[in-house]
Amino acid sequence: MLTQFIARIPDRSNLQTADKRLELVKALVTEYSVCLRVISAADMAVNEPVKVDKVVEDIASLLVDISYRVARIVADHVSAQFQQGNVASAVGLLADLVSFDRECDPGYLLSTATILVLPRYLKDTPASSLFEELCPLVLKSPLPERFIAVLFRSMYRARCYREIAVSESYLTADNMSSSLAITILYSIMRQQSIEQPPPPNSKPGQETLLSWKNIADNSSLYYNRAKRIVGMLVQHDKRALGDIHLDALLNIELQSILEVRRIPREIGTWLRWFKQYQVEPSVVTYTAIIGAYCKHGDPRYAWYLFQQMVDGQMRVAYPDGTHGVLQLPPPNQATLNIAVQLWMRRHATEDIRQLLARNKRTWSQISQQLITHTLSLHVDRNEVSKAEGIWINYGCHCAQMASYKRPFNYRALTKLVLGYAQNGNIEKAIAFFYTLCKHLQKMPEGRDEATARHLTIAYNAVVRCSLQASASWALRSKVKHRCGIDVLLLELAKNVAFDATTYNVLFARYSRIARMAAMQPDNSTALKQTAQSMNSLYQQMYNEGIMPDVTTVVHLIPLWLYMGRMDLALNQWIMLNHSGRSRRSLNELKRHVLAQSQNWNVVTKAQMLIDKSFNKM
Repeated sequence: MLTQFIARIPDRSNLQTADKRLELVKALVTEYSVCLRVISAADMAVNEPVKVDKVVEDIASLLVDISYRVARIVADHVSAQFQQGNVASAVGLLADLVSFDRECDPGYLLSTATILVLPRYLKDTPASSLFEELCPLVLKSPLPERFIAVLFRSMYRARCYREIAVSESYLTADNMSSSLAITILYSIMRQQSIEQPPPPNSKPGQETLLSWKNIADNSSLYYNRAKRIVGMLVQHDKRALGDIHLDALLNIELQSILEVRRIPREIGTWLRWFKQYQVEPSVVTYTAIIGAYCKHGDPRYAWYLFQQMVDGQMRVAYPDGTHGVLQLPPPNQATLNIAVQLWMRRHATEDIRQLLARNKRTWSQISQQLITHTLSLHVDRNEVSKAEGIWINYGCHCAQMASYKRPFNYRALTKLVLGYAQNGNIEKAIAFFYTLCKHLQKMPEGRDEATARHLTIAYNAVVRCSLQASASWALRSKVKHRCGIDVLLLELAKNVAFDATTYNVLFARYSRIARMAAMQPDNSTALKQTAQSMNSLYQQMYNEGIMPDVTTVVHLIPLWLYMGRMDLALNQWIMLNHSGRSRRSLNELKRHVLAQSQNWNVVTKAQMLIDKSFNKM
């Protein structure tokens, strides 16, 4: 019976129309109710054995699979109705499903599974109106804890934070659970970060100190909601309260304080809820407190707390007048990242190197963000050789972890490439860029948008560095060396997704080659080859759909004048004149075009073009 039922459940791809989906939903729910009645009859048979199939005897394991298969069909139909604007139909079907489970299944298995998979089918469609009408219909009657927790989790996944706030009024301590409480607390944190107004501007050193009385009287709407949820969980089951709930409450409290207020140096103030409910603070707790002191303009006390975490012990005074000695957990990766920010403010690079050296054998303590921050600090301070030492000693190995393999740290290596390119060391810039390309080709997840963007930025810097170096090579007659670099750049370009900046740098490269060719006695052949290559590059840019900017047009107008395409050059120059630019900006563009025209020996034509365009305006 059950195996035949499972076989009759089709895939979503076979359901084309709303009528077919609705008919199938009704048929599946009807047959699902038959299965539930068979189970009920089998459970109620105490004195008189009921003859059932062997499959039905093991129905408990198959019923979950059946409910999720039916739930996917129902969720698909509900999402289709909602996306077509039939909100009442979608809400009515879900409400009927809850009523069906209320009569047939005390565990609400089918409706719970449907609500659970519904956000997957809604995707990015705003579902506020759906849950806004559904929650009052279903929450006014008693429901099991699991169904309520799944309902609020689905609203959280659909980013319906305001609907969660409205639906909290239907909750009592009797149906509160640990998972439901943490879902609501996380929703409050998200809603607070979105809706809380930004603090007024203030200069560093002008923050006002926030007293303990102001903290105790903090009447933030979000904070009061969070305290109510924690209180309901404690009232329902105090043993279910953990550090994850109090950490969320602490973050909401800290986020309620404006950044222009300095918080007091009393760590016991933030740990009062942990002491009251006898919950041990975690490393997340202390990391949030350290981050709060950094945010509110007190990095010295944040640094003191970090040192206490390293030592593992600290004496604390609580607001009620009691004292205690806390055993602090060691810092985790998030704490170390905050410490790096503190070190960066103090320019204490030696402390960072000592930290990396101390934790080199315990790779779980070294995050990629820590490596990137450290390396970027050296590059920004023009200490590229020290940055290379950080990469060689730690960056190459930070992907290898004790329990799993993390992605390649392309951000740190991109920063190193930019550092050498900015310092004019083209050989090392190309060498590390080649390493970057080689590792990204091995990435099993493929090339996403972020990695492609970093690769393009690094390539632009390398090509720009080669242009700056080519001038000195020309003076030293290092023609072969320059040609070798050009061949490498062309070969590495196969791994890069070009943008407008990349084409502008390459156009500048061809313009410089044209200027060098124009200095030769017999320059006609070299100029023609350079013009053909540059025009082919523009055709590639046009075919890829990349829009040229002002820099592109400044390089292309002299090229078109050299090739005899006065019409293209004139149209582009007129478009620049009609783009709403000021007279000063137009004069600067005129100087740039005339300067680039010297590379192609077309200064006279460029001046005629400018004069002709002014006559047409």
